[in-house]
Order: sequence, then structure tokens, then C-alpha cells
Amino acid sequence: MSVSVLMALVSVVLVPVAAASGVVVQAGGGAFSDDDGSVHEAGLDALAVRGYLAGTECGPGQICPGRVLKRWEMAVWLGRALSDGEPDAGAASRFADVDAVEWWAPYVERLADLGITAGCRTNPLRFCPDGSVTRAQMATVLRWAFELGDAPLQGFADTVGNFHAANIDALAAAGVTAGCGTDPLRFCPDDSVTRAQMATFLARALGLVPAPSSKTLIVEETHSRVAPFACRRTTPAAISGTAARRTNPTAATTLTRYVSGDLTDSDGDGMTDAAETKYGFDPHDTASFPSEVAVVRLEQYPISGSAIGAYYEVLPDEIRIRWAKPDRSSYALSLRTADSDEWNIYYGGHSLESASVSLSALSLSGNETLIGQFMEYGDDKSWLRNYSQFVIDLSTIDIPSIDNVVAEVGNPSNRVSYTFSDDFPEDAEFQYREFLKRVFPILYEYLGPPAGTFNILFQLGRSGFVTLDDGRLILVDGSFVPRLIVHELAHAWKGQFSITADENWDYDDALSGFEEGLAEGIAFEIVREYVRSYPTHAASIQLLEFRPYQYWPDGATYYDTVKHIRSTGGGDFWTPPGLADLRYSIAATTVQMMLIKDSSFMTEFMARYYETIRDDHSWRPNRDDVIEMWEEIVPELNGYPLGKYLDTVLVFNGRELDEGVYILSAIRSYGTIGDQQFAVSYALSDGRLWWGIGSSEIELLESVPYWVPIVLDDDGYHYIDTHGSDFVVEVVDAYGRLQIRKEYKTNYHDQPNESVGGFGWYYAEELKMEKFPFGLYKETVTFLDYIDHDKGARESFYFFGLKDLQQEKEDYVIIIGVDGVPEGVAEIVIDGTPYVSPITNGAAVFKSSEWPFDLKGEISITITNTASKCHTYYRVLTEAATFHDYFQHQFKIVDKDFNGVEDQFE
Repeated sequence: MSVSVLMALVSVVLVPVAAASGVVVQAGGGAFSDDDGSVHEAGLDALAVRGYLAGTECGPGQICPGRVLKRWEMAVWLGRALSDGEPDAGAASRFADVDAVEWWAPYVERLADLGITAGCRTNPLRFCPDGSVTRAQMATVLRWAFELGDAPLQGFADTVGNFHAANIDALAAAGVTAGCGTDPLRFCPDDSVTRAQMATFLARALGLVPAPSSKTLIVEETHSRVAPFACRRTTPAAISGTAARRTNPTAATTLTRYVSGDLTDSDGDGMTDAAETKYGFDPHDTASFPSEVAVVRLEQYPISGSAIGAYYEVLPDEIRIRWAKPDRSSYALSLRTADSDEWNIYYGGHSLESASVSLSALSLSGNETLIGQFMEYGDDKSWLRNYSQFVIDLSTIDIPSIDNVVAEVGNPSNRVSYTFSDDFPEDAEFQYREFLKRVFPILYEYLGPPAGTFNILFQLGRSGFVTLDDGRLILVDGSFVPRLIVHELAHAWKGQFSITADENWDYDDALSGFEEGLAEGIAFEIVREYVRSYPTHAASIQLLEFRPYQYWPDGATYYDTVKHIRSTGGGDFWTPPGLADLRYSIAATTVQMMLIKDSSFMTEFMARYYETIRDDHSWRPNRDDVIEMWEEIVPELNGYPLGKYLDTVLVFNGRELDEGVYILSAIRSYGTIGDQQFAVSYALSDGRLWWGIGSSEIELLESVPYWVPIVLDDDGYHYIDTHGSDFVVEVVDAYGRLQIRKEYKTNYHDQPNESVGGFGWYYAEELKMEKFPFGLYKETVTFLDYIDHDKGARESFYFFGLKDLQQEKEDYVIIIGVDGVPEGVAEIVIDGTPYVSPITNGAAVFKSSEWPFDLKGEISITITNTASKCHTYYRVLTEAATFHDYFQHQFKIVDKDFNGVEDQFE
């Protein structure tokens, strides 16, 4: 009877090293030098002395017991064990992927003749010789090979419903296997078989070594005994969350069943007891609950003669003119000083309902007389009417100096409130208010006191979310996105003192990685705290139903792979279109890692930040000072000094991009896998990755070289035309072997009217991760039209091949890739417990259904190569999953000379 052995998942038996029994360490002896003391040594020696392993050694006197068994190796070992003599050589193989010239090809044919295998694929018939075999598949092979009879259930908790369950039970009843773990008894059917495990399986089946004496004994060790613990430098921080996967018994909804923490709500008001206690409320009193904050109102001074009911408010260093927007039109303000014939302050260009007159920004002394006039425009932008001019005498207004507000920045008594514009939809306003009153206690906990005491006006804008007027105005599009609301509040919380190097505290691009990274990173942490505080509230349900973008950064799974891409560098955080999400994700994930290292990171940083402003009124943020403040709180990250680490994460480089060519690369995180896109652009002299610029910025094109194609479109904008650009992608595996070389062109017209808008992003179907066998791959992308002019047209990227990876929604997967160690052993330590996995093709995978989904903390990663040389690295786990909620971390270590220091830090 024939069975089909399918391609296997490269996984590991998640057995803590400390729990492994039956290992007797002894010095030397046996057939191989690299299995001394291993529980599998007897099985390996028994097969070796009979010649079954000849030709499959991995070096002089070495068998590499921890290496995953390949299917052709299985054919050799099993074929020799089942038949006397060597098979005839030279005959053509029935399998399309087995070359008859290979010395092991006859053994594959022998296995097929015996009915032990029917291959792995059809049309054409294939054997997949380099593929691996799962433990469940090997159980089926051995049962039929040795004609084992039926057996009663053996009690394995993880084989119920498995296609191979009966064969696994037969193997266990015959004493060939004892399983992989106890409490409960497990077989680990989806894990790959190592060479050592196969030797023990086969030797027991042949009666060459005794069967295990007890099923409580974990004998199927996953690697030869090396000493990775000797490499550990420090003890990693503890992982938070429960030690074993379970449904939270205090969860009131299915969406919160995997959220850790006590979600008990004794008084039924929707706020958990833990949160009520933390934020100063009575968990047994429904009347004790967050309420709307008192509105901070500034005195309003009517502007006589404005004709539209305008007024002004007095703030430090400025007056702010306000008015109400009419229903079917809008007002534009013209404003000048009395000694000017031109409208030298405003001629439009303000927000819909306000305009700021800053003394320092406009170089005003405060003694000027201002002349103003409102104009009304229809919805179609047509002029309707002018109103009469009005006068504001600044000399009669007591405007506090900037020193006054600086003295109060970060005062513990400072408070923020919120109101809504008159045109804000009533249902949307109710939804916002219900969320805001609940989240405000959390904001104070995570952000500390605000920069000042002021009110934030929520107002409808054109699209998206943005904070203006020194935090006093947040424009929204009316949609309800809790994470974006918190993000903008984090900006507004700092008032006018955002992280900017500008003399007048106006926003600049150079430090946008710091400002946006803090706002985005803390927003994700706050919405998670919100879910734990109000697990049944509508906002929590929305957060958990649409988790990517809302509950974790969409690229957090791939953070370690994308954080060094050149085009993600500093400067304008929002261009080009398509990279803004990637920059936000990298910056936010980095900040979240620092918050995991020290939960008080944000409040302590803001306290230092405000103190520096108070002590030196002339100080302005700069990269060195900000990083120094961060290092005082979080000295190191991922095993390196924080400043050194941030030097390699380009969104924090604190400067504009250098002029030149940049390759754009993006990973779309769909399903359990991802796919890749590429494009190319040119950074202008102002650091922007160029897409289109108007006539007012035409001087930026003067330095653009002749070989960069420029198109003037009908809309009056100058675009870079990189559509139809030829590029080549070369992919090599962890051994440096070329896997694919493919030529592509970026898409030519991606706009409906065939304009050149956009970059012509090309989705490379052949480069989907699921098309490559499990392992770490390096791809070099070269844009042929530009490489002779600019070396930036060639760049290398990493990705993981996930062809054999099987992941269920209940699984938590950690993938480790090492450029520098194609084969060996990886050990990770989670909450003090070590787990091991073989490295094949430069990668190892750890899979568990016991780790909680909100697992977070620092883990150590010890890599041991085939020469027993080992080094330890560190990574911080954040809550990360792919687009469709497959919880997964992909960590990349580039240490080509394997000296223990990752290459980007050398």
C-alpha cells in the first residue's frame, strides 16, 4: 500500500531545554563527534555501524543530528534498512525532480517500488527530495514500512482529528515513539523530523535500541547538546501576559477572550474593576465613572465692525481671530498692518473658522494697528461679497509674552478640554464624546500633564486628521478612528512645543520621525489600555474588529526586515505616497519597544523635555538632545546602546534625504504571508522623494540631472515619470545560491486618464513569499535606467520564504533569520524558559498555541552554528500580526562574519 508524503512544515518541538530528560553527558565515543551525550546517540550509532547512514554525513565524523531530515536522506536510510544490498544505479527515475545521476536516486526508486511513497506532487510526478517531513508523515511511513497493526488511542492531545492519528497511535503502541511532551501528552505532529529523531525512530522500529520505558519521558531531543547558555550576556526582561494560552474567564465578549488581565466589572458600568481602581474610581459604584471634562474657555472679545460676528481670543504671544462658518459659503480674511498698503499678514490661507496672529512669527511688537476685512465665497469658490473693514489696536491688548507660557509648560495643574464646531454632525459628536470622556484618564496616565491649559476644538476638515493652531484645533473628516483621535491628541498635548527645530516652534520635517513616532507609538499603547479598561464599549469592539492600523502598526510583523530601507529615511514623513504608512509603522514600533522596556518612558521623557524648555527659553529640540533624553530612560534597545540603535533606524536620522535615486520597496501583509512591490523615485534638493511639484517650486528642478525624466502634465504640475522603468531582481538563499533572476518594468500608467501620477508600483507575482521554501532570502534590486548614473538605483532587501509554513489562527509564530549561519541551532528564551529549533536555509521557526497573543517583552536569541560557535542577540516583542490576524514576528539578524555584532553596528 502506498502513501503520499507531503511537504512538511519546518517547525520545532517546543520543549524547554530544562525539561528534557534521559540525556547522559559523556566525553567522546560513538560513531560521531557531534552527538556525544545526546539521547539519540545510541540510535545513530546503531544505524551507522550497519552502514545505513553512509554518504549522508555532514563532515568528518559528524552527522549534524539537529538538522532537519531531507526526504532523499529518509529514502536512503529507510531503503537500506528495508532491503539487503544496494539498488541498481542508472535507471531513469519516475519522478521529474529526481535526476538519475544522483547517487541517492536509486534509493528513492526503491522506496517507491516498496509502496512506501507515491511522491509529493503530480502533473508532473515529483518527489521533492530536498523537502522535509513532518513527524505525523513519518509515523505513516514507518507504520506501513514495518506493517504495524492497529492500536488503541494512545492519548496524544494534539493528534485528535489529524489525518495521520491512527498511524501515530500504532507507532506509539509499538514503542517507536514516546511523544514530544507531557502534561498533556503531545506528539507535535506538524513539527519537522530531525536526523537524530529519525535515527531513533528507525533504530527502535528495527529493534536495535530499546523502546522508551515510560511515556512521561521526553526523549526526542531537537538538537545535539551544545552550550548556547554560555553566550548569554544579560538576563532578558520578563515577558508579560499569562504563561499559557487560555480563554480569559473574565472576558465578556469573544473579541476579548485572548486579552490578558482581569476584565471583571463588578458594578456593570463598562469599566473594569482594575481600571476603576487604577484611575481613581469606585469599582462598586456605577455613579463613579469618568465624566466629560470641564471646558477651558478663553475670554472672547468682539471685533467691532467685522460684520460677521467675529471675535478674538488672547493667547501667549498671539491673538486668535475666530468666526462661525456659514452653511453654504465660507469667509476669507484679509489682514494687514496700518502702515502697509498690502495685505501683509493674511490674504486667505487660514483655517475655515480662525486665523492666528503670532507676534513673534510675524515680527510684530504688539503696538501695531491691524486693518482687516472679510470676504465671502460660495461653495463653488466664486466671490460673493466684501464686508466693511475693521480695526484692531494691538497696543490696547495685554498679550502675554512667550516667556509666560514657557514658565508654565508641563505644570502638573495644566488641563486640556475639548469642544466641537457647530457644523459637526450630531451623531458623530456623540460618538466622539463618549470615547473622549473615557480615554482622558488614560491620556493623563500615559502622557502626563499637558504643555498648558487650553481647549481643543474638533472641527470637520476636508479629509483625514491633522492638528493645527498649537494644538488648539484638530481637523477630522468625521470618521471615527480611535487610534487616529488619540494620535492627534498626543500632538495637541504638547501645545506649541512639538518636537521641532524651528525658531518659532512651527512644525518642520527634519524631526518628524520623533514627533510622529511618539504620537503613533503611544496611540497604539493607549488604545490597548482602553480595550482593557472598557472591554465592552463600542470603541473597543471596533478596535478589535479592525486591528491592523487600529490596534497594532500594519507593518509590525515585518519591522525587523524593513527598518533599514533607504527610502524610509527622515525628512518629509508623508512623501512619497505609499511610504507614509511604512514610516509610521517603523517609528511607532520602535517607540512601542521603548515603552515595553520602560512603561514610564513617555511620561519621563515629557517631564525632561518640558524641564529643558523651562530652563532655557532659547532651546529648541535637536536630534542629539532628544536621543540623550531617551537614553536616560531606556539606555539600550535590542542589545545595543539606544543612540547607536537609532542611528540604524533611518526614520530617526533627523535630516532630509540626500538628493538622488531611491528604490521604493513595500511589503503588503496579507494573510499569513506577504507580497512585495517595487518602484523608483528621485529625492529633490529639499529632501522630498519627488512625485509632483507645482510652478511655485519650479526652482527645485534646476539641480535634477538630465537623465531623470520630467513631464509637465495638463494640471500644471511637473512629475517624475518613472513609469515603465526596467529593473532586475536577483534572489539568493542563505547559502548564496541564486534562486531566481527576473526582469520587470514598473507599471506604465496607473491613473484612469493615463497621466503619470504615482510611481507605477510593480507587484512582483514571482516574488511572493509563499513561492519560496522556508528560509531567509536576500534580493538585490537594480533599476537599469539609473544605475550608471547613481548607485542608489541598486539596493538589497531581505524576506522570508514561507512556502512550507503552516499557521493557524490559534498559533503564535516567531521566525528567526540569520544571514551568516545557514545551518545550526536557534534558541530563544521567553520569560526565563528556553526553546530550541534547527536552523535550515538561514532560518528557524518557533510555533506555539500556548503563548498569549498579547505577549510582549525582550527575548534573547542564541545562534549556534555547525562548528558549535555561538552568539546571543536580543529583540523586543510587541503585539504584532499580519493583516488577517495571524500573530507572527519575523526577526532578521545580519552577521555575515558571525562575530556576535550585527553588521549594521560595525
